[in-house]
Amino acid sequence: MAGDIEKSLSTELEEVVALLRRHGTTVALEPGDLVVPKGKRLSDLYFIESGCLEPAWSTQDVVAGSWRLGPGACLGDMGLLAGAAVAPVDLVCIEPGVMHELSREAFEALVAREDHAAVVLYRYLARSCAGRLTALQDEFTRLRMLLVIR
Repeated sequence: MAGDIEKSLSTELEEVVALLRRHGTTVALEPGDLVVPKGKRLSDLYFIESGCLEPAWSTQDVVAGSWRLGPGACLGDMGLLAGAAVAPVDLVCIEPGVMHELSREAFEALVAREDHAAVVLYRYLARSCAGRLTALQDEFTRLRMLLVIR
């Protein structure tokens, strides 16, 4: 059963990448590239096919641990679904790779005209948001335990 789930997720990611290659913009990433500046309003979907992004933390930022985005991760998903979100920190490329960007307008047109694309993209976005919320809940639990220990 676990093998079936992994195969399903792998197929789903392949479908997402294929859709983004056809309907989005492909961007080559190089180490040091500022991919998303702090404060940028995010309403488009960015999908990392390869490479790795990392926050460029400053002393004013609250650091709760290591946080990296690698292959299969996306950003802008919350903003795409909710209307817009603001990047809390600069995101910088630390490993060369490829990223795909799908504008809100292209996303809305695609899901309106292609049912299969809508299912694939909304399922991917749901998994992405659920994963992020689960990680956030785990981090809050960890921080709460640290406060109780003190």
